Amino acid sequence: MNTKAIALFGGSFDPPHNGHVLTITHLLNSEIVDEVWVIPSGDGRYDKKSVAKGEDRLALLQLLHEQVFDNNPRIRVLDIQLQRQFENSYAIELIDYFRAEGEKRPFFFVVGTDNVSTLSSWKDFERLQNEVTFLVIPRLGEELSVELPPYVRRLTDTRLASFSLSSTDLRDKLKAGLHVAGYLPSAICKELSARKLYQR
Repeated sequence: MNTKAIALFGGSFDPPHNGHVLTITHLLNSEIVDEVWVIPSGDGRYDKKSVAKGEDRLALLQLLHEQVFDNNPRIRVLDIQLQRQFENSYAIELIDYFRAEGEKRPFFFVVGTDNVSTLSSWKDFERLQNEVTFLVIPRLGEELSVELPPYVRRLTDTRLASFSLSSTDLRDKLKAGLHVAGYLPSAICKELSARKLYQR
């Protein structure tokens, strides 16, 4: 029997929304993924600064795991302190950390279609592509080339429910006081209000 892989799903999750929920669900339903490890970026992320603090984003993801996924044991929300051990939270540093901890299962690294053309510029890419397979789940309206590099795999060739709104779009709507029902799980909406996040 082939060993199933771990899907590493990283991001700022600023805030986590229904697009993230769909991605996790598609991964859990696939025949190639055993577990999904959700990894919020650290506050010192080198390429994009988060709006909400790491402790808030981590709490939101833990709430998502509890309320939306009923504490599914195949999902792990990794403590944001993990990424703070690394200077810039590069993908290869995460992989090296997990391997040093003894994890031997293969890894899928979940990326967006906008990342595919830049993957070869990632730190230690020659080594990274030997450690992971990049897994793409296209968002609504995004084009994905049929000719993918050998180190990139599309989750499925069939149509999947998708979500086109980004966290940036959602933050703008929240700041403007617009309705976001349907974009965010209700538990997340309530927690954002309680924590006074993304308000105008």
